[in-house]
Amino acid sequence: MRPHRWLVALAILAGCGPGPGPGLRIPAEWEEQEAVWLSWTGDGDENNLVLAAIIRELQGSVKVKVVFSSEPARRRSFRALHDLAVDTQAIEAHVFPGADTWIRDQGAVFAFDGPGRLAALDLGWSQYGQVDWSYARWPEWFEGRYDSVKTSVERSPGSRVDSLMGAAVKARHHKVNVILEGGSFEYNGQGVLIQSEAVTLQRNPGRTRQELETEFRRLGIEKVIWLPQGVVEDEHFQVLIDNEYLVGGSGGHTDEFVRFADEHTILLAWIDEDELDEHPLNRMNQERMSRNLEILERATDRNGDPFRIIKMPMPRPIETRLEVVDDPELDGDRDDVISIHALPPGHQLAVGDTIKAVAAAGYLNFLVTNGLVLTAGYGEYGSGDKDKVARSTLQQVFPGRRIVMLDATPLNGRYGGGGIHCATLQEPKVK
Repeated sequence: MRPHRWLVALAILAGCGPGPGPGLRIPAEWEEQEAVWLSWTGDGDENNLVLAAIIRELQGSVKVKVVFSSEPARRRSFRALHDLAVDTQAIEAHVFPGADTWIRDQGAVFAFDGPGRLAALDLGWSQYGQVDWSYARWPEWFEGRYDSVKTSVERSPGSRVDSLMGAAVKARHHKVNVILEGGSFEYNGQGVLIQSEAVTLQRNPGRTRQELETEFRRLGIEKVIWLPQGVVEDEHFQVLIDNEYLVGGSGGHTDEFVRFADEHTILLAWIDEDELDEHPLNRMNQERMSRNLEILERATDRNGDPFRIIKMPMPRPIETRLEVVDDPELDGDRDDVISIHALPPGHQLAVGDTIKAVAAAGYLNFLVTNGLVLTAGYGEYGSGDKDKVARSTLQQVFPGRRIVMLDATPLNGRYGGGGIHCATLQEPKVK
């Protein structure tokens, strides 16, 4: 990977309120919702085909609110949405500069801070910890400017999306002294939070779990369950495994590997013993999830009762072959090639070699809303049998809701993470 282009971009990137108080409660995702938010980034983006399908499924079950980066973008996109059979008359549109596809990660975590009062929690934004990730690899580049670059990122337009969202619904604004994306905020609505240690500690360098738990308690959280790592396909930004498999993403978001299904039930991504030899990444995932399972089996809810843990299958790895080329102008991958200059440091590849990019595919990146669960299906990619198990499991833990599977592989990416849950954000209904 060539650091200078996007590090320079970071360097030129250009709301606080009272802290959270007593009585805050973050509702669980399965509680009644007022709306689901999405962000539409351009009518030529393949992701938007998936987003349009999500909107079509949501309409009729819950209000849909769509964010655009500018007013001209909204006007152009409404025509594209109409062409994709989306009822634009039923959409509530908002313009938030800096919003990208992953609205959950940038947007507000909604809470209640009293009867009939909606609150918007403003978590810190660091663009997935890019500065600290980069500093660990290229410290010489940051000499004398680490603080200024980090401040620029944390004050970039994307950092204001949660505040703008809260203001749009007249929610009370609460600044939270933790940097964290919404995709790694897994909560059961009754005082228990699951955290991915690999994500949360990386985003908050120099802070201990105990310090972070103190801040979480101000949000009405009584217990934090720390899990070491997420799935291999969601490694941080870009990792080359065995000089052959390219993976990357957020570094271990909870919504890729562990989810609450109700107050007492936890779903965990799982690889069975008979799958270990099917793919080299399977064994790595099985080791990680086994460690997570041990921790979850010892964990208890706020009343001291153990959780019911249900194993969710993982789809078979979805690979894209990429040929390594010498193209300094190609800052990443395109079609079926990747620039040798864009590969992670320390690789042992030469021009003409091939690698396999592995998508961050999974069934746990689902959205729960009123009467509906939206998740990904991978029948077209050799996992039809897994789809059946995943659908059956979701129907079991979400009785009375329709289970809809969509082809969300564009959101999963070749590598880089993402999914239906990442691209949506629920707004709870105030009663």
